[in-house]
Amino acid sequence: MALVVGGTTVTGTQVLDATKLSGNLPALNASALTDIPAVSTTPATGSWTISTTGTNPSTCGSVDNVTGKYLKFGKTVHCSVSFQVNTEPLQTGSYRLALWYMTGLPFTSYNFGTTWFSSVGRFNFGARSLPGPPAIVIPSNSTDLYFQLSGFGGASLPSNYTTPDSGPAYRQHDGHEFFDGVDKWGYMEFTYIANS
Repeated sequence: MALVVGGTTVTGTQVLDATKLSGNLPALNASALTDIPAVSTTPATGSWTISTTGTNPSTCGSVDNVTGKYLKFGKTVHCSVSFQVNTEPLQTGSYRLALWYMTGLPFTSYNFGTTWFSSVGRFNFGARSLPGPPAIVIPSNSTDLYFQLSGFGGASLPSNYTTPDSGPAYRQHDGHEFFDGVDKWGYMEFTYIANS
């Protein structure tokens, strides 16, 4: 059976000019399509954990009673995690202005390069009402979560997300203030793009 478009018979070596199509098109049969990756309609689920770290991990505090869950469709990962403060980051001493962040994502984030993030989300903290929840930034090719001071202007976020004090990144004493006491509970929920 030949395909006739605009009075012209299209052979296997010709290119179809879609501008000449008109009327009702027949239903297409997708059985011959190849090289199309399948996306599962059933998500992968599992658990994950989180911990604190930074320039000087030994003074960055710790969390326990961690309950982390994820739901993954293809490369899209939706995460939630609940945890309790075990020890607070030190807010005095030589590391109080040093970088503080958390780590432990269930999958390495997609590598967009240095000018994009795999996710930007929000942190909901049950222990304290802050003027505005800080942004969660997940950089490319990483299992880390960085927190950004709200209202910090001037600096480029993709270039300065790991810059504490003079930049928007959370410092160790911000982590202390954020946790607001031993045994307080925290909760995060966010979505990011994974590498695989």
